[in-house]
Amino acid sequence: MVRIGPLLLLILAVIIVVVSGLLIWGAMNPSTPQASPKVVEKIVVAKFDLSWGTTLTNEMLLLQPKETLLNQNLIPVEGESSEQFSSIEAVVGRVLAVNLQNQQPILKSYLAPRGVRAGVDAILDSQKRAMAVKVDQEVAVAGFIKPGNHVDVLVTMTSPRKGSETITKTVIENVRVLAAGTQMQFQGEDGKAQPVSIMTLEVTPQEAEKLTLASTRGRLRLVLRSSLNPDEILTKGATAKSLLNSYQLKSKKRSSKKKKHSVEVIKGSSTSKQNF
Repeated sequence: MVRIGPLLLLILAVIIVVVSGLLIWGAMNPSTPQASPKVVEKIVVAKFDLSWGTTLTNEMLLLQPKETLLNQNLIPVEGESSEQFSSIEAVVGRVLAVNLQNQQPILKSYLAPRGVRAGVDAILDSQKRAMAVKVDQEVAVAGFIKPGNHVDVLVTMTSPRKGSETITKTVIENVRVLAAGTQMQFQGEDGKAQPVSIMTLEVTPQEAEKLTLASTRGRLRLVLRSSLNPDEILTKGATAKSLLNSYQLKSKKRSSKKKKHSVEVIKGSSTSKQNF
């Protein structure tokens, strides 16, 4: 019969005591998993209304909880999170390419490419030019022409083909207005300052040449066109003669044939007819 030594019995007793102690301590102090803190997702929004061409600064931006914006319908439920920014530092220094309203989220598609300067350069097509033209106050369609609208450019000038006859002709169609403003200019013999409208148009290099010539040879007028009608319309131009012929009654043409009369002449027993 194998005898268990006192040392082995002592070791077994210690192990039993330790295990029992751990079991008793675990029963008295059950471990409860702690809930992880809820992460609030925030996105960058405009602190107030901002216009295109503006360089964004810290004072213009704000972090708002995404859930709050969803509840206020400021962003769609299925919003494109990849277009949004979660850090103000990532947006500072960028230039806006669109107008933004208060609390509207900043999206990547709303920003001009990096390196673009503030102002008109932020929205100018890389293949086109920005050209400012001066028009009279009433020519600006009583203030109806706004940045983003499309217009046709007409010029009234003396026709080089028909002597001194005045003609009005459409020279450029469907160009975008980039900016509209007013400046004071001294005009007339009395030298009084008069408001003059300045329109900045987005044109091709060829259109810029035509616009420059038209502004030096005649008087410009802008015509607001519908955004739903991009079609090009060819015209002959309007002259004083074509203007007066507009909506004119058509006169009846007189018959060139004269009515003939015949007379029967009787001489004795002979008769004859003569036509007049």
